[in-house]
Amino acid sequence: MATPAEYSVGSKVKVTFQGRQTVGEVSSCTSAGKDQFMIVRSSLESNPSQSLITTYNLSKVDAVEVLERSGRPPVPVSSLPKVNMSKLNTRAHQAVQQKQAEGRRRSGGQVQFGQLVCDRLNESGFTCTWQKADLVVLGAVRIRPPYKADNTVAEGSEGRNATFADRIRKIVSDIAPPEEEVS
Repeated sequence: MATPAEYSVGSKVKVTFQGRQTVGEVSSCTSAGKDQFMIVRSSLESNPSQSLITTYNLSKVDAVEVLERSGRPPVPVSSLPKVNMSKLNTRAHQAVQQKQAEGRRRSGGQVQFGQLVCDRLNESGFTCTWQKADLVVLGAVRIRPPYKADNTVAEGSEGRNATFADRIRKIVSDIAPPEEEVS
């Protein structure tokens, strides 16, 4: 098996992993540490203009054969740009929060038509969340199963919420329920 000293970024290699062989160009590789990794980019047979990117843990790979060495020297670590970890952590945290909010919005076990109503209201710019089986729109309007205009009620006694509930009823009434199966 070839060692990391024998190949570098740009080298053409054949990697054998679990009896399957991949031929491609090394896009990235680690050169030190207990676990060494290599990223190989290979063309798809069905569409040569697309690439398949595979990451290999070299301690798990059966064999690495260097088919063609790269003519370019490895990039020194000092020339790589600095990574702003704070910015990366903030982005990751925001992505997790967004996915969690979406998960709360799409809570499991809800009626499919209710989810359609929730999605349509969200698309219309009204934040819609689930509270058990009820939909709550902007904390001011509640839609109870079976999620039709008649089941839309204003939260509280403010006249403003009643007007808002009428607007939500109009949107809900425009959403056609799925056709029921004829037995």
